[in-house]
Amino acid sequence: MESEGDKIREHVNSKVAQILDENEFTKEGIPKSQGVIYGVSGRNASIDPITIEKAQKRYNESIGDGPKIDDNQCMKTYINPKEATNISIDDVGVKKQVEHRQANEKKDLKYVRNTIVHVENAKERYYLNAENTAAVLPMLVAFLLHNRLLNCFLEFFVDGERGLHNTILSKLFWHKSFALVLDWYHLMKKCEMELSLAIKGKDIRNKVLEDVLKWLWVGNIDYAGTLLKKVDPQYIKSPPNIEKLVGYFERNRQFIPCYALRKELGLRNSSNKGEKSNDLIVAERQKHNGMSWSTEGSVSLATVTALNMNKELHKWFSTGTIDFKLVS
Repeated sequence: MESEGDKIREHVNSKVAQILDENEFTKEGIPKSQGVIYGVSGRNASIDPITIEKAQKRYNESIGDGPKIDDNQCMKTYINPKEATNISIDDVGVKKQVEHRQANEKKDLKYVRNTIVHVENAKERYYLNAENTAAVLPMLVAFLLHNRLLNCFLEFFVDGERGLHNTILSKLFWHKSFALVLDWYHLMKKCEMELSLAIKGKDIRNKVLEDVLKWLWVGNIDYAGTLLKKVDPQYIKSPPNIEKLVGYFERNRQFIPCYALRKELGLRNSSNKGEKSNDLIVAERQKHNGMSWSTEGSVSLATVTALNMNKELHKWFSTGTIDFKLVS
């Protein structure tokens, strides 16, 4: 498996290098010429304002006395799904194998990391994998070039990991039309975790959580933060966790959309396709009890599994090449 995985990765890396070179990109996936503009050009990729206003009205009328979508949310850009390529990036770790351990040596649990990318355009998709985000991004750029998707609007669905955000932003600074969307589930779980540490009393904690999530759902980060600051001090057991959650909102402000309006417009709010990809490519085979993996073994198995999910395995064993194209 390691041998086959190595051959596949060598072929993919060679293909990526060739695509980047032919399109005047560096091996890091950055265009050599600063004069070429990449991104949506010559057409309007956004949903028209009338459709957005109708969606706002429809939601606000259905919610009763709950938090409403304010007019400022309608002024933001919402991309027509036909003009967008959706990209989910997520890391998954499995237990690292220790080849030699002394009899009384303390166990220090370590992990082997895989970064999985799910690329989706219309109803077609493709999976990419590498050992980390920095390694997979040049591969992603080459894939987008090869499939003529680099001039689409790119929407990245991510969790709250700051390192992931920074890597994407720093590596794709040259692209003129991409955005990061913080996955709703991760935002919700972050609120649950911090409030469970910050507030004593299950009833008051659940009430605060419910209210905060309602305002975050409509994209009102300021009022969500205000609610946290207004919690009666007698119910607070850890003020730093309140401050930490408010800081999390601020740090991710540009990635927190109006989830309610996106849902009304039929747009994605979740990175679950990326997480499902992790389950299928890595976790389903590599996370059973008692299993541990070398870096080579884990990444190689993930590489072969991804190739199978991309419907490339037969071509690989027949010809030693892959198409590197979206599949239905």
